[in-house]
Amino acid sequence: MSFLSSPVAPAWETRASWAEQLCADQQIDSAPVLSQQFLLAPSGTAAPAAMRGVALGSWILYHGANLPVASAPFGDGRIAILGLAVDPDGAVITTARLEALTARDMPPLELLDWLNDSAGRYAIIAITGTYQRVYLDSLGSLGAVYDRDAGRVGATTNLVLTRAPQPNTDYPLTSGAATGPDRFAFGHTPDIAVKRLLPNHFLDLRLWAPVRHWPGPDDVTEPSPEAEADVVRGITRRLEQVIASLANHLPGNVHLPLSGGLDSRLLLSCAKPVLDKIKLFSHVENSMSRKDLRLARHLAKRVGAPLREIDPIRHDAFKITSESRLDHLGKLHRIITGLDDAPQPIRHEVLLAHPPGGIFLRGNGIDFLKAVLWRRGAREYEQSLPHDTRTGIRMMMLSDKSIVDNPAIQQMYEDWYATLPGSARERAYDLMFAEQFLSHGFGNLLYSFINNFYVCPFNDRRLLGAATALSPSKRRQLHYNLAITEWRAPELSSLHFARRAVNAHIKTIRASGTDIISLA
Repeated sequence: MSFLSSPVAPAWETRASWAEQLCADQQIDSAPVLSQQFLLAPSGTAAPAAMRGVALGSWILYHGANLPVASAPFGDGRIAILGLAVDPDGAVITTARLEALTARDMPPLELLDWLNDSAGRYAIIAITGTYQRVYLDSLGSLGAVYDRDAGRVGATTNLVLTRAPQPNTDYPLTSGAATGPDRFAFGHTPDIAVKRLLPNHFLDLRLWAPVRHWPGPDDVTEPSPEAEADVVRGITRRLEQVIASLANHLPGNVHLPLSGGLDSRLLLSCAKPVLDKIKLFSHVENSMSRKDLRLARHLAKRVGAPLREIDPIRHDAFKITSESRLDHLGKLHRIITGLDDAPQPIRHEVLLAHPPGGIFLRGNGIDFLKAVLWRRGAREYEQSLPHDTRTGIRMMMLSDKSIVDNPAIQQMYEDWYATLPGSARERAYDLMFAEQFLSHGFGNLLYSFINNFYVCPFNDRRLLGAATALSPSKRRQLHYNLAITEWRAPELSSLHFARRAVNAHIKTIRASGTDIISLA
C-alpha cells in the first residue's frame, strides 16, 4: 500500500489537510511541499502550518511562501490574483497594479472579464456580495481542485482533503491514472469527492458548480484570407509583450530552455528584444535531448547569447548520488501530485540544477499553432464533417485504444463537448487539448516543480482564441510557426530541427513552392 493512502495517525485532528498528515507520517517538512500551493477555505478553518493567510470576505486564502499573491478591494468585496499574470496592457499584476486597476471607473464584472484575458500562470478569486468565483488561466496551468463536501478549493487533491483519500470509483481509469500509465480527465481526480476545475470555467462558490465563461459563440472564428496575416502578427506581438513583461519583472532571473524543436525556437524568436534579461539553457535527459543540446548551441550562437548546458549524464556536478535524497524527492513529488508514480532521478537532477527563485518559460500553448491533436481529426475540418466522439477520445490518449468504446467515457466526452458554444465546436480538438489534456496533467504536475516558478507565455485566451481560429490544415503544415520565426528571427530559419520528419516536411513545402505567409 502506498503511503498516499496510509492509515490516519492519531494526531490527524491537529492537521489542516491530508497533505500535512502525509508529511508528518513521512517526517517531511510541509513548507517545501506547500510552497507554491494555495487553499481557499471558510473563515475559522484550521490553517496549514506552512502557509500565509489573506482574508477574502467570509473566506481565508492560504498560500505558500513562493506563490505570488496580489489582493485589492473589488466592488463591495475583494479580489486576489495568485501566480504570475500579465494583463492585456502588458503589465505584470502586482498588488500595486491590481489596486490601480480596481480603482478605475469600470464595473466589477467588466474588469473581471478583462483580467481573464491576462497571460501567464495564475488563478483569480473574486469575492463580493453578489458573486463568489474562482477562475483559472486558459490552460489551467495553475491548477485547482475542489471538494464541495468540505467547502474547500485548492491547488492539489491532498491539500484540499480533510480526510484520507477515498478511491474514485466513478472514473473507469482511476487505478491506472493514479499509478502512471493512464490519465485523469473530465474533472476527475484520484478521490471520489474532489473534482478538478477545468480552465475556461469559473467555480461558483455559492452553487459549487463550474460554469463555462469562454469561449463565447463567436470567439473562435476563422479569419478571412485577407485578415490572416494580421491575426498572426497580433499573436506574435502579444507573445513578445508577455515575454518582455516577465523578463522586466525579474531581470536576470528569467530562464528559457532551448531545444531542437519548433516551440522553443519560436519562443527564442519572440524573446530576442529582451535577451539581455533572459538566461538560455539546454539540458540532457536522453539521446534525443542530446541532439537538442547540439542544436541549442547553434541557436544561442546565432542570437549572440550565452547558453548554460546541463548534462547530468556526462557531468557529475549535476548528479544526485544520495539514495536518501532521491527517496525524499520522490516522496515530495507523490505528496504534491497525489499520484503513485515518480520521475526518474535525472529529472530531479535537471530541475534542481538551477538556483531557486527564478521564472522558467515553457513552450506549452504554442502547440496550438501546430494543431497537435488534429492528426486524426483533419478530415472533419477539410470535409466539413460532424465531430466524431471516438476520434476525440482517441486523441486524448487516456489509455489504450479500447477506451474509445467505453460508454462512461463516451458520455463524459459528449457532456463536455455539449458545453462548447457556436463556432468553438469546430475547434473541439484544440479546446480539448487545453481543458482536458494539459489541465489534468500539466496543471497538477507543475506544483511539484518547487525549485522555480514555471510559466507558459502563450497561455492567454486571446492567443489561444486567435491561434485555434487559424486553419487547422495550415497549422498542421507548420505555416504559421515558420512564418513567425522567419519574421522575428530570420537568422534561425536555416537551421535544421532535431526531428527528421520536421526537416523533411519543411523541405517538401519549400520545394513545392507552397507559400508560407509573409509577415514582414
